[in-house]
Amino acid sequence: MPQTSKKNTTSPSILRTIKKQLQGKCTTCGGKLPNHIGTCPVWGEEMMRRYDSIDDQLVHVNEIIDGIVKEYRNV
Repeated sequence: MPQTSKKNTTSPSILRTIKKQLQGKCTTCGGKLPNHIGTCPVWGEEMMRRYDSIDDQLVHVNEIIDGIVKEYRNV
């Protein structure tokens, strides 16, 4: 049985994805990372993640109002 060298089993699409990541491009929209702004779903997910982290840190108006109402009801 003749010996053969190991063949490349990586698909061309995976190689393109790796090349884009090494170039600093978004694999979905092709925009430069980290500022791939536009209709890219990856960009949208990043923005929602940032919004949610900011939103979790804030005290909402309705929470403040509920605290004031409880305070005045007890008086």
